[in-house]
Amino acid sequence: DYNDYVLVVSNVTPAGEAPPPGADVVRIDAGGSGYTAVNGDVFAPDDLSLITGETMTNTKNFDVGDSDDDPLYLAYRFGENFTYNIPVANGTYTVRLHHAEIFQTATGQRIFSVNVEGGQGVTTNLDLVQEVGFGTALINEYTDIEVTDGAMSIAFSFSEDNALIQGIEVIGTSANPNSAPTIAISAPVDGS
Repeated sequence: DYNDYVLVVSNVTPAGEAPPPGADVVRIDAGGSGYTAVNGDVFAPDDLSLITGETMTNTKNFDVGDSDDDPLYLAYRFGENFTYNIPVANGTYTVRLHHAEIFQTATGQRIFSVNVEGGQGVTTNLDLVQEVGFGTALINEYTDIEVTDGAMSIAFSFSEDNALIQGIEVIGTSANPNSAPTIAISAPVDGS
């Protein structure tokens, strides 16, 4: 039996920083079933309803460099071209994308690009092995991303092999006056 549970947590103060009151915070364990980081940040399980395009997930047992949060990097989502559309209140955000190359071992074997919210944040031709080496965590941060349509769009496109993502953080930097702290859990229809 496969049952889908959706956990949505918003407006929660992340460990180590304090977004303004009413700001949204969304963290996703891309390709994974959820993870609580060493600093207490909670990454919700990946949710296929947020993704357009064909993707796959995989897990691997590996010691990730430059991270105390290895489990976050061991499950991942990958595909040629795919987009996360994450519901958030309109406002300004910082987006952090967590990557680690734990499969390809040489430069040029995996190259991909990222486009955040219509080009407000762009990384082109990212080669993780060239950037930080095999098996090493990299966090790309995009600041002052303005959402005006109720969804943070993060598009991945490949040049070589597949695009890859392990974790996503969308942290509000401006308050949404119509937003209140919420936690919602949806169970499968059959109630199991």
